[in-house]
Amino acid sequence: MIGRQKRLHEVYEHLRSNFGVHTQTDFAESLKYSRVYISAAMNGNEKNLTDKLFTKICEAYPGVFNLDYLLDGEGGLLLTDAPMMEQKPVISNPLADIIAAKNETIATQKETIATLQREVDMLRQEID
Repeated sequence: MIGRQKRLHEVYEHLRSNFGVHTQTDFAESLKYSRVYISAAMNGNEKNLTDKLFTKICEAYPGVFNLDYLLDGEGGLLLTDAPMMEQKPVISNPLADIIAAKNETIATQKETIATLQREVDMLRQEID
């Protein structure tokens, strides 16, 4: 099973480089597995390095990984020699969504404050 562990690490590194997967948690979420399960697989736990896991990887990233390679080491990691895809998997992260929305609101409020400050400055100049 060392071969499967090595191939799983190859998948993970490819996803980190090309798909915006930064952590094992991101990887697990993209596959709809727990981080603990993925961590165990990454650490070589044979009961986690299943055909189903590798099939799920190919389903989560269609057209990217060669299932024969993942299962048996036959061929290469990727299905094609096409340029690396720069898409990110859809990972639901409610906290990140809330933070992004709040940051957008803050930016809008800063613009409003700057506009109001300019208006106040203009009024002060008229008064003086």
